Amino acid sequence: MFPPSAGGGKGGGSGAARRVGVRTAFVRTRMREGWRAVMRASAVHVGRPAARAPRADLGMGIMLERFLFIWLMLLSLTALKWDAWVGMADPFAALAPVRAPLFAATMFFVGALLPRDELLSVLRRWPLVLAGTGVQYLSMPLIAWGLARLAGLEGDAFVGVALVGCVPGAMASNVLTLTARGNASFSVSLTTCATLCSPVVVPLALYVLLAGASVDAGVLARRAFVSLLWMVVGPVLLGYAVARLAENYGSTKPLGDGRDLWRRVWFHVGRFIRSHGSMVANLAILWIIASVVADNRRNLILSAPLLWGTLLGINLLGYAAGWSAATALRLDERERRALTLEVGMQNAGLGTVLAQQLFPGHAAIALPAALYTFGCMATGTLLAQWWSVAVSTRAGDVEMAAMSGGVDRAS
Repeated sequence: MFPPSAGGGKGGGSGAARRVGVRTAFVRTRMREGWRAVMRASAVHVGRPAARAPRADLGMGIMLERFLFIWLMLLSLTALKWDAWVGMADPFAALAPVRAPLFAATMFFVGALLPRDELLSVLRRWPLVLAGTGVQYLSMPLIAWGLARLAGLEGDAFVGVALVGCVPGAMASNVLTLTARGNASFSVSLTTCATLCSPVVVPLALYVLLAGASVDAGVLARRAFVSLLWMVVGPVLLGYAVARLAENYGSTKPLGDGRDLWRRVWFHVGRFIRSHGSMVANLAILWIIASVVADNRRNLILSAPLLWGTLLGINLLGYAAGWSAATALRLDERERRALTLEVGMQNAGLGTVLAQQLFPGHAAIALPAALYTFGCMATGTLLAQWWSVAVSTRAGDVEMAAMSGGVDRAS
């Protein structure tokens, strides 16, 4: 390495020039990599010719998934102000009787889009997945019950907050884990396990939390068990089975054995699931939440800041519980992020539908679950983006240091 000369001689100036050149090359490299990543992402969304999904549908599905929180806000605001802005027949309120079948259809597509490898991952890593699911089902009900008692909530508000704490994790946590550079496979495994366990765990948690409330906890638990079986687990398993049948038997090649028609049917079923399943599931969840907002227009406007603060506290303490448990379990950083988002983000869509099924005539019980949707989507998106930026910054610093070190050694 050349010693720096007094007054900025040739050796020092040359080294400084090399470092400036390294920084310029680094920026250009990162820009090229970013463009290639965008192109790769576009290729993944477009898919292979075998799927042959219409480009218009693909564009709509990508826009829906990428800006899900924005669509949630816009549709819910429209539902809230429908009477004032339009004044015609309310399509959101008209949807209320079919929320449960609509949610079952959503879970069908969730099961249909579940890759075989993810289900096998749950079976292979069952101790770790079961431990993560246990963290969620132990921490969130206790946090919800404790904060509701601390805030002095009673009646429908208390029952609604308790229901928020008892439901399994949200499917949106899988997407946000991917954004946060976390372990997406572990996140999907946690969501799958929590969903499949929900008919047993959710009624038990409700029975424990509401034992002293003004409801028959035993009857409530039995009704929750039945509702979760036909709305969640049954559709997930059926969707998974249909997708595997379409994958194994779908074909457009004529074999002349009398079963060509059925092969074509299975082929088009699989094609529809791949190209439209995610969009249909997201639209259904958005519409369910908007219909709950429509049912609670007056309650939502008059809802106390205390309820909002309680739900925000549940969300943030859920993240803290997930991160602490992941650290205690000695998970790596990517798995810690997955568990943190999984614990803090609850399936509020299921909570709103369960409230309607278990407490008919008490629309206010579904309000906390609907409010929690906005909170956990906002905080989860911010947390995932912060983690993503932190990872990119660290990687950039390491790469920059390596390139600068190479230049210094060369000089």
